[in-house]
Amino acid sequence: EDSAREHGLTVEEITANETTNYPLTLSAYAGDRIRMLLGYEPGQFEEETVRRLLDDLAALVEALVADPARLLGRLPGAADGRTRDFADGGSRELPGRTVTELFAEQVAAHPDRTALVGEKEQLTYAGLDARAEDLAQCLRDHGVAAEDRVLMLMPRSPQVPVAMLAVLKAGGAYVPVHAAFPAERVAWLLEDTRAAAVIADPSMLDRLTDPRVPVITLATDGTTALHGTADAPARRAAGRAGRPAAPGSSAYVMFTSGSTGTPKGVTVSHRNIVALTRDHRWAEGHERVLFHSPHAFDAATYEVWAPLLAGGTVVVPPPGDLTAELIREHTGKHGVTAMFLTTALFNLFAQADPACFGGLRTVWTGGEAANPASFVRVLDACPDTEVVHVYGPTETTTFATCTPLTGEQARAAVTPIGRPMDNTRAYVLDALLRPVPPGVPGELYLAGDGLAHGYENRPALTAERFVADPFGSGGRLYRTGDVVRWQADGRIEFIGRADGQIKIRGFRVELGEVENALAQQPGVARAAVTVADSPSGAKQLVGYLLPEDGAAPDAQEVRAALAEALPGYMVPPVLLTIDDLPLTPNGKVDRRALPDPDWSQLTEARYVAPETITEEVVAGIWADVLNLERVGLDDNFFEIGGDSVRSIQITGGVEEAFAVRVPTRALFENQTLRAFAEAVEEAVLAEMDD
Repeated sequence: EDSAREHGLTVEEITANETTNYPLTLSAYAGDRIRMLLGYEPGQFEEETVRRLLDDLAALVEALVADPARLLGRLPGAADGRTRDFADGGSRELPGRTVTELFAEQVAAHPDRTALVGEKEQLTYAGLDARAEDLAQCLRDHGVAAEDRVLMLMPRSPQVPVAMLAVLKAGGAYVPVHAAFPAERVAWLLEDTRAAAVIADPSMLDRLTDPRVPVITLATDGTTALHGTADAPARRAAGRAGRPAAPGSSAYVMFTSGSTGTPKGVTVSHRNIVALTRDHRWAEGHERVLFHSPHAFDAATYEVWAPLLAGGTVVVPPPGDLTAELIREHTGKHGVTAMFLTTALFNLFAQADPACFGGLRTVWTGGEAANPASFVRVLDACPDTEVVHVYGPTETTTFATCTPLTGEQARAAVTPIGRPMDNTRAYVLDALLRPVPPGVPGELYLAGDGLAHGYENRPALTAERFVADPFGSGGRLYRTGDVVRWQADGRIEFIGRADGQIKIRGFRVELGEVENALAQQPGVARAAVTVADSPSGAKQLVGYLLPEDGAAPDAQEVRAALAEALPGYMVPPVLLTIDDLPLTPNGKVDRRALPDPDWSQLTEARYVAPETITEEVVAGIWADVLNLERVGLDDNFFEIGGDSVRSIQITGGVEEAFAVRVPTRALFENQTLRAFAEAVEEAVLAEMDD
């Protein structure tokens, strides 16, 4: 110390924070006053974050001192006004009118403008209005009145927007049914919604078994035909006939998988749709939108109503899966300016052909955990195309938060799901419904004009998921079940699910619904279902069966029975019989303790070796894409790990191997290796004849 002074240095004793191996350390020093020091690793924490933690700690200590008797759970949350500005997406005045009234305004303003473009036809606003009115009158004549539900059993086509508009004109609410649903599922929807009528494609009449409900088929030229009995007018409730819809009236009921074993229908109003379509983000770039989603998927709400209620155009591609070539074709031929893609499809195109989005003004994508590398590839290849990451459950009418991405944001380790959209409020809350500070995980709750009425005929579930807003609005909050956190800039970062809901092939699936269906099969006492990554990398359901009498149920018979009641994507391709279901201390199934799936079931149980050269080459392509050792003639592409994304890779491999292009829909129409190889051979022979 003396030597230091000689050289002009001053030495003082200081109390330093203890050195540890942890990136964040809080040390407390006893004395007349407790002194706390917070040390942090600068490479892992920003100074602003650490100061915020100290402020939160100080607020907590002050609350403890002020009221020592207060229960810990009643102490004020660490979040103060910091997240209040984050929560509100901004308010826009909504017109007090229905979807049909706003569409009528567009018809009056520009009747000759193109409203709908299909593969072989197009309709002006006046033409679409007239065709929908004809169908609406047919619905009225056969008993459809205010608030009646009308099932739409149709493939995606230009007739879908016609049917949607017609049901709303008749005062009812449309119930979109996925074209792949089996007859039993369709019958359940008819019963649950007490549907007054069905609009069906003529090719799907075999799915309808209830003769009491009038079925109206809608042909491609707009002509209709009645099937079934015509006693519906006698069942029309008195006083509802001719009653016009109001903004709060039901517009559609969209069913998603249910956690209790029963599908749940989300009831969305005219006002909810109008709120979505009035968001300021649609003002530019969404004039011509590609309608490629299944109409039973809520992205169709954006794809149809956002352009139609703003004087834009809905462009409907031909049947089949979306391809990069189709995106280019419709962008050039029909001037498509905007589209939405699920995360899986976006990632595929970003990897295989990121420049395919170059002609679009904006691309919206979301639905699953994002891959930052995909955003980077598309932004680099298409610098003039806006890429928006979006999030939203069906219960909040399609989209709730979004964020446009720049190259720098896309290169971040985590891609946020953005900020609330117009007339939407987002809260990140703890278990006591208190706001949590930025950086702290909590459950995402949503409020605003997009909130659906609730669940069709499910008041208890509605009360559980749509809770009273504790922040003074007098409205409700929707519990999303998603765990998120606020970033420092006010954007939301997705972390994961808080419950058993997952996505398979882009569809929302509640594990409980599949478990319930499995448990109803003969010889099955109890069942559990989990999700795992198959050898192809695709998410696959795995079922675990506890037999009633010790004899293992036949897996193929169980799967065949499930396929009669559930959509294909909800049927586990792998079923394992186990002696007992592992339980947590709380008595719930411990999914993490379930045995690893036996993926050999995918192909080994029914393996039949390829016989022809074409079958051998196609089998090799399948095995390569799905990461399997071998594939047999009777193996089903979707049951062994395939999905719509990998179907595009399959057709690409076929084109490279045989120099012939086979459309992806051929794989959906010929799902076994044997049938698909025959389709490839036919395509090769046709190419040789040409």
